[in-house]
Amino acid sequence: MSLSATNISKKYSSKHKQSYILNNISISFKKGEFVCLLGPSGCGKSTLLNIIAGLLKPSSGEITLNGKKVTEVGVDRAVMFQECALFPWLTVIDNVEFGMKIAKVPKKERREKALKYLKMVHLTKFQNCYISELSGGMKQRVALARALTLDSEVLLMDEPFSALDSQTKDILQKELEKIWWETKKTIIFVTHNVEEAVLLGDRVIVMSANGGKIRKEFKIELGRPRESQSIDLSYIVAQVKKELREEVERVAKGEYDNDWNFEEDTILHDSDFDLGAGL
Repeated sequence: MSLSATNISKKYSSKHKQSYILNNISISFKKGEFVCLLGPSGCGKSTLLNIIAGLLKPSSGEITLNGKKVTEVGVDRAVMFQECALFPWLTVIDNVEFGMKIAKVPKKERREKALKYLKMVHLTKFQNCYISELSGGMKQRVALARALTLDSEVLLMDEPFSALDSQTKDILQKELEKIWWETKKTIIFVTHNVEEAVLLGDRVIVMSANGGKIRKEFKIELGRPRESQSIDLSYIVAQVKKELREEVERVAKGEYDNDWNFEEDTILHDSDFDLGAGL
C-alpha cells in the first residue's frame, strides 16, 4: 500500500481576499502506519483528511493511493467522524451492516463480518439494541465497527473521541491501538490533543495555524502499548507542546481582544490565602 499527498493546496476566496487553508503540502504514508495530524483550530487538518477521503477536491496537487489518483470517495478509504452519524431507527447490527448492504454484500456474509467486528469492539451483546440505548462511547464503537467492515486499507479518523469523557476516551484509545495492531490498517488520525497524538501515533505531524503548512514532524519511537503516565511519553509531549505553543498563540491573538496577552498569568485563587482556615 502506498498513499501520498503531493503539493496539496486548498484555496478559499471571499469578496476581499483569497486565503490558503492548505498550501503546497506533501506527505507520504506507509502501509500499516499510524499518523496523527495535530494543530490548532483552522489549521487545515480536517480539510486535508477530507481531501484524502475524496470528500473535497484540492485547488491543486493530487492524492494517490497505490499509484492511482484519488478523485472521489472509495471503499479503500473508510472515514470515521467526530459525530458517529448512526441511524437511530436501526439496531446496532443493522447500523454496522449498512455500508455493506449498500455495496450489495450478500446477507450471510455481511452478518458474519458485522458480528466479527462487533466482537472486536466488545459489543456483541448489544447487537439488537437501538442507538438511543447506548452511551456515547458505545456509539463510537459501533461507528468504528461499521468503518472496519469495509476492509479498507486506510482508516481516516477526524477527532472521533473529542466529545467523550476522559475515562471513556482512555478506554477507546487502548481499544483502537489494539485493533490497529490486529488489522494492520494505515490510520490517519486528526486531533487537537497532544497527549492523544503521542500516545497513538508512529508519527505526529504538527500543522501551522496560518498559511496551511507543516510546521514540524515528530517520529515517536516508543514501544507499545504506551502508558500516558510514562516519563518518556511525557518528555515527547512536552517537546510537541513547545512546538505547538507558537501556533496556538497565533490563533488566540487573532480571536481575542488586543489587550489579551499569552504570557499573563492571572491568579484566580491563591492556594495559601486560607492557610490554616478551620484549624
